Amino acid sequence: MDYISSAVKNLFRKKFRCILTLIGISIGVISVIIIGNISNCGSTMINNELENLGMDGIIISTSSNIYTSDENVPLGEKELEAIKSLSSVENAVPLTVESAVVTVHNNEYQSMLWGITADTNQVISMSLLYGRYISMYDINSANNVCLVDQAFAQSIYNRDNIVGKSIYIDFGGVRDKYEVVGIVKTGGDIMGSIVGNIVPEFVYIPYTTMQKYRYSTDFQKIAIQVNNGYNIDSVCNIIENKLNKINNLSSSYSTMNMLQQKDGLNSILNIVTMILSCVGAISLLVASLSIMTIMTVAVSERKREIGIKKALGAKKSDIITEFLIEAVLISLIGCTIGVIISMSVSYIVILILGINIKLKWDIVIYTSIFSVICGIIFGVYPAIKASKLSPIDALRME
Repeated sequence: MDYISSAVKNLFRKKFRCILTLIGISIGVISVIIIGNISNCGSTMINNELENLGMDGIIISTSSNIYTSDENVPLGEKELEAIKSLSSVENAVPLTVESAVVTVHNNEYQSMLWGITADTNQVISMSLLYGRYISMYDINSANNVCLVDQAFAQSIYNRDNIVGKSIYIDFGGVRDKYEVVGIVKTGGDIMGSIVGNIVPEFVYIPYTTMQKYRYSTDFQKIAIQVNNGYNIDSVCNIIENKLNKINNLSSSYSTMNMLQQKDGLNSILNIVTMILSCVGAISLLVASLSIMTIMTVAVSERKREIGIKKALGAKKSDIITEFLIEAVLISLIGCTIGVIISMSVSYIVILILGINIKLKWDIVIYTSIFSVICGIIFGVYPAIKASKLSPIDALRME
């Protein structure tokens, strides 16, 4: 307690110098912790968004143009039913996508036209805001009905609910009228705000209607939801083998494990986080160098005090311990301030964004340990220098 009491008194002899050092250490700690929390938030948000978009299943397509010389590899109703018959498959839906021009009030909008079925929302999340989904009657009749996303409705009519309105879609060389029967919200607000200026507006029509204008009964892709307990890679192989077998083909179908795509995005995010954390750690390291500076100056300023203590019987270890405790206290105080500020800022940002994410307390522990280690390392030299002072030489100092 004597060491700690003495260290606290000595620290605040030069208040302004001490405060500047504490600010430097705090900024280093804040940068490391906030970067870690941003990474955690980003990773959680990306995972949630991809899951909302149905990116945790399998997408199957033909691979004839890449891997084989087979032409006209089928991917239609027969293949869809074959996939649905597998015990490992919970659900499978056809997907067809084309670029199209949507015309409303003589204004043209470049859009992405999706051909979907009545139960597509069970595989790929489509949150219905107004109206209804595409029904089996629409599918069987190849009706000219459509769903549009919320952003598209806003851009056209400056409101969300435009159910009952009509739009014109130029597709397959034909311009036809479609009735809007529902408004959906695909993905989340954050992803929508990020890619809203890059990705065209989404419009969804019955896949049979799209087939009618494409003059083809095949699908471009099939989205598959796997039952719990099954290995997705194994299911991919089973599906490929089954489709190749029923069509007497070899390696004519390719499957994409969307979970692997999600893991790939997380790996990239982790690498970026590691690089940014290293930058933050360097700033903390540089800030810790100031500990050595002020402690070395303190040794010069307190030579007479050190000489008196040694003349009274203080050992080298006593002097070293006193100065090391001062260095560690500076690190701890600066680190504590940095932790409080960074976690408070992170919590406030999470509340503002309305995200349900747990903050990373492990990075707080690692940063605190690193800060204390830096305090010890950069406090060793001044402490040893102080302990080596000769009592007689020190007492001669004015």
